Amino acid sequence: MFPRSRPVSFALVLSLFAAAGCLKDEPVSEAHGSEAGAAADPPAVTEDGWLMAGAALPSADLTAVTPADLFGDAAGFDGQAVLVEGTITKVCQASGCWFSFQQDGEDLYVFLEDAEGEMFYVPKDIAGRQVRVHGTFSAESDAGKHELIAGAVEIAQN
Repeated sequence: MFPRSRPVSFALVLSLFAAAGCLKDEPVSEAHGSEAGAAADPPAVTEDGWLMAGAALPSADLTAVTPADLFGDAAGFDGQAVLVEGTITKVCQASGCWFSFQQDGEDLYVFLEDAEGEMFYVPKDIAGRQVRVHGTFSAESDAGKHELIAGAVEIAQN
């Protein structure tokens, strides 16, 4: 057995507890860390009354797609920047660091990461709300799931 110093052991234990909080509902691929318990800034409100998290949606004319569109042509959208509209089905209850869409039994996990690679958060009580998300789609993540790395999120205020 290898000897471990207390700081390394303490850091390992803390990271396991943080990861356990975020992994409570669903697995998260290794590419996305967990900062459970991190304080989330309250979302700003857009001119049309939507809550905004992360960056503003791009002003370029993008055609919105649904999760069903992505699932129907996952290979065609793989690696592409997309604007997705749909209804949130689940939200990370540890910190609001991810949410998901579900369509015909398939999940699309949305991980929240700004342009600098830092995580941002959404409110934990937004399941069932309409959302607009801009990010990069991956047909299959490390965890074997469809995922979207989102830099911009707008949430309807139901």
